[in-house]
Amino acid sequence: MSQPSPGHPALARRLLRAAGSLTALALLLVGVPWILAAAGTLPGGAPSGSDLSDALLSPDDGHVLLTVLTLVAWALWAWFALGVLAELPGLVRRRRPARRRRVLGAPQRLAGFLLGGLLVLPAGTAMAAPAPALAATAPVQPTVHTDETGDAEDAGRAASRAPDPAGPVHVVGETGETVWDLAVEYLGSGSRAHEIRTLNPHLPHTALLPSGLSVRLPADARLMQAEPASDTPEMPAPQVQLAASEQPITTADDSEPRQERTHTVRAGESLSRIAKDETGDAGRWPQLYEASRNKDQPGDTPRVSDPNLIYSGQQITIPAADAPGDPHQEDRPDAPGDPSGEEKDGPQEDTGQDQDGKKDGERGGSGSAGGADRPTESAKPTPSPAPERTGQHPSTPASGRDGDTPSAAPSAPSSPAPSTQRPAEAGAEESPSLLTTRLAGVLVSLAAAVTLALSIRRILQRRRAKPGELIAMPEEVSPAEAQMAQAADPAGPLRLDRALRTLADHAAREGQPLPALRGARLTSTGVQVLPEDLHAAPATPFTAGAGGWWVCEDTVELLDEPEAAHIVAPYPGMVTVGADESGHLVLLNLPHAGAILLDGEQEQVEEVLISMALELGMSPWATDVEVVVVGFGEGLNHLLPTSRIAYMRESAHAARDFAERLLEAHQEREESRTPHLILCASELTADSAWQIAETLDKASGVLQVALLAPASSANLLFEQTEVIDAASDQRQRIDILGADVTLQRLQRQAVDDITAALAVSGQDPHPADGAWKYVPSESQTTHAAQKAAADHQLDEAGAAAHIPAPGPVHRVPAAEPAPGSDDGQSTTKDGEDLGVFPALLAASPSPAAISLPVPTAPEAVHPAAPGGGEHAADPGSLSPLEAAGEGATTPGPDPHGPAPRVPAAHADPGVPFIRVLGPVTISGVTASRHGTREAQLAALLHLKPGRSADTLCADMDPGSPWSTDTLNARLGGLRRSLGHDEDGNPYVPRRAVKSDPYTLSDKICCDWHRLQHAVEAALPHGPAGLAQLEKALDQVRGRPFGAHPLPWSEPLQQEMVMRIVSVAHIVATYRLSPSPHQDLTLARRATATGLEVDQTAELLYRDWFQIEAAAGNRSGLNTAIARLDQVNRSLQLPMEIETEQLIHHLLQQVSPTPQR
Repeated sequence: MSQPSPGHPALARRLLRAAGSLTALALLLVGVPWILAAAGTLPGGAPSGSDLSDALLSPDDGHVLLTVLTLVAWALWAWFALGVLAELPGLVRRRRPARRRRVLGAPQRLAGFLLGGLLVLPAGTAMAAPAPALAATAPVQPTVHTDETGDAEDAGRAASRAPDPAGPVHVVGETGETVWDLAVEYLGSGSRAHEIRTLNPHLPHTALLPSGLSVRLPADARLMQAEPASDTPEMPAPQVQLAASEQPITTADDSEPRQERTHTVRAGESLSRIAKDETGDAGRWPQLYEASRNKDQPGDTPRVSDPNLIYSGQQITIPAADAPGDPHQEDRPDAPGDPSGEEKDGPQEDTGQDQDGKKDGERGGSGSAGGADRPTESAKPTPSPAPERTGQHPSTPASGRDGDTPSAAPSAPSSPAPSTQRPAEAGAEESPSLLTTRLAGVLVSLAAAVTLALSIRRILQRRRAKPGELIAMPEEVSPAEAQMAQAADPAGPLRLDRALRTLADHAAREGQPLPALRGARLTSTGVQVLPEDLHAAPATPFTAGAGGWWVCEDTVELLDEPEAAHIVAPYPGMVTVGADESGHLVLLNLPHAGAILLDGEQEQVEEVLISMALELGMSPWATDVEVVVVGFGEGLNHLLPTSRIAYMRESAHAARDFAERLLEAHQEREESRTPHLILCASELTADSAWQIAETLDKASGVLQVALLAPASSANLLFEQTEVIDAASDQRQRIDILGADVTLQRLQRQAVDDITAALAVSGQDPHPADGAWKYVPSESQTTHAAQKAAADHQLDEAGAAAHIPAPGPVHRVPAAEPAPGSDDGQSTTKDGEDLGVFPALLAASPSPAAISLPVPTAPEAVHPAAPGGGEHAADPGSLSPLEAAGEGATTPGPDPHGPAPRVPAAHADPGVPFIRVLGPVTISGVTASRHGTREAQLAALLHLKPGRSADTLCADMDPGSPWSTDTLNARLGGLRRSLGHDEDGNPYVPRRAVKSDPYTLSDKICCDWHRLQHAVEAALPHGPAGLAQLEKALDQVRGRPFGAHPLPWSEPLQQEMVMRIVSVAHIVATYRLSPSPHQDLTLARRATATGLEVDQTAELLYRDWFQIEAAAGNRSGLNTAIARLDQVNRSLQLPMEIETEQLIHHLLQQVSPTPQR
């Protein structure tokens, strides 16, 4: 019984539409017959054949024409009247219109449009529309307040946990209610009103149910939960449970005076429900009304003047006498020293025991399995309903409330759930709040799309940065991005893309039309598609499966990626809608579905549509698709690295754009028929809905089109339309797929986190600072390459592709692996084996398939070494600057100044050494004594010290955070593996009190800090610091943190990649310059190391191009160009202008390599 706010601008438009529809209906149904009867001309009787002949052959004075026009007008009026009669039954019964007959198409559509205009009348009428209302319901005053009623409500609140066939009972309030309102309130969708009538055959068929009537509800009915009494918007993101030291340690005192406060009205609320939620007694609504009456309201919201009519956004005052003492009292810990309080809050004090007794970060003190012992439960809605603010059910006696003490708390501590979150339904305890579990697989494709978008944006961000600069990155990865990164699994979607392209290729080769598909499904064994004709024979590469599905197992041979890339994606409108009962990813072919209506509030519709928009924006098969988002997703067209999404603020703009797009397609007679998808979250206006419906009818055969819009404003204009309940978190039937699907959705907080990360990825890089200001620019590299090429042409014209540069060659000392490492890499002498790299490039028949080798450290003699002997350099014993020339007088920066965490230059023997410049490992301990997870935990503790137990658990597994037991076990294993220092102190210190952060010993070193120290000390010395730079680069073993890093390391990984690429560029520049340091082989080796870390760095490709050009190696230059082109094509990225210009210049300069 909600109504829009009278002060809202939309109300005037709706009332105007209703008045216009009523006037038009009156004119057409009453006015037209009256005019025809008064002014029309009809024959006096049935004309004979001779009368018709005479009328046609004799001169007409206008009588015959007027008669014909009158008859035609009466026929048209009767046609329209039949359309009205066909629409009325479905409208009165509040159901979707029956299948429209073709003979009544236009009149019935016009009738539906005009009758639909009457649905904007107030929701208290029988013709109220089921649209998401902006106002709250009028107060419902129960006629009976008994213990039996309270028991029935308790049963209703428990229905989401243990469905009872009997179901709860609702008593109609004094103001009366409709069955539709009850379905919206308790079942989440008005379309389920028929279920209530089925359970209650005694209900009268009237607009309003009489007060005092008992209505039996279905077993899965949900009673309204307590809402927060704050003005802040709802934030459904996961919240981290505070440690005991961070939480208030005082308990609520009932003797403190209670303060008057306010409650913000939400859609679906009434004064009686607010009174019950805020005071525990629904009968206190008159006090709330008197306290709120005629008070000023925020913005344009009207004042409270009628207890039967309140609106969303109004502030309801809770008098001090009725306000609870502390709305968050149950969330507070007990007094210090109380055992039960320690069970609820914070980690237990570390007693130094690893296996028995209390452990690091343990919360439970008595073996209780309460929610506070599991940090995972603080990051998702609690499966049980949120407790009332007074700590008791309204119907239960208030005994015991006067003296709340720790002893009165339940024996089993419960995890406090944020009161702002949506009540969890049955089965919701198995899923986090932002991402459905990976077992269900709902967001695997979406997660891959979002992660790819962020990756490409950051690639472009790195390419825009100059050498020595760093890209803008958030300090911490948001929970949404972390969970997306962990859940991303592009293998399934890529397999589906190749299968569909293989299907299209076989159909084209055999001259067969492409089969129409309804949707697809990703399983653990392959991919499946559902054809439009369920009895059709499967097409290659699919075989027949159950239920009409076509199956393509993983063992079936498909087109390889290069071949598939040349085939146009045949079904670009495929998008994930959710997961079936088996957890398989289910996709829907939107152009085949046509129009789909979404039932629910606008926020719920947006959650479903934003997930589709993000996936379509990055999907591998949706390269040729136009996605128009209406009323949501502002900025996506600028934030995503693709140009598939267009944002429209209003539905009228989308309707006009759709009509213009159809006209363009019709005039140009497009053969590709790029799909045009309209995703509309806001309600369609009357004009735009009519225009889109008419354009949609005319688009058949010209343009592939799909429309997803709210059902409340479009259900009367689209026939045979699939309606999906966007408000439901449970499985629902999607008829076009013949499957029960749990919808994929992305909540607002997750969207905000993702858009914030995308926005940061578009910011300008941070300027170089400190020692990084000495990084040579690209112009210096180009100048050095030109001089090297000129010297090569003068001295060695016509020689082979690779010739050592003139002058003595100075080698750098070899860098041995760190203690305890076993990389299996052998050293070479004088760089002999490094010559294989350019030879391989020149001789390979398929250069684009060559992978860059993992760099190895050459063993050589530096002329400045004493006696010319060899010496080994441990990664932990790099000196500040070993090879500075006599003329290098520029002082270097203080090794201990810039970064507080940079350790000393020399590491103590036997100290564990964490290596993150490649797969994460720990040197200095036996490899069998620690696992990969323990090494990653050690890196997290070392690089991100001071984290709490909850944060550590979430960082180590964002999708399914560790429990404290798992964290304790890993910490204990890590402590035993690393052992103790020479003073007997463990390298994993035990915490003295539970508020102490987790950290590692300051004596532990890391290769990343060593590289920073060495490079920043060498940079100010220019080419004189080359040896130190190469020794620092030798520590790099691959991409930092390995191929599959944990999401928490993303900001650090980006910094490491940028720094390593800059160092590789510096070494390549110095080794390319004509000087005593010139060595093109070592220059190649530096670029190979950098490209191993970041294969998309065009800066290093340009260095590679110039190295091969300086060597006169045309074949090597072609190989480098092909490699970059392959990388860009795989990411669908254009080549930078600077790179194209350099390639054009070098190809003209370098002559082809002579054949041997």
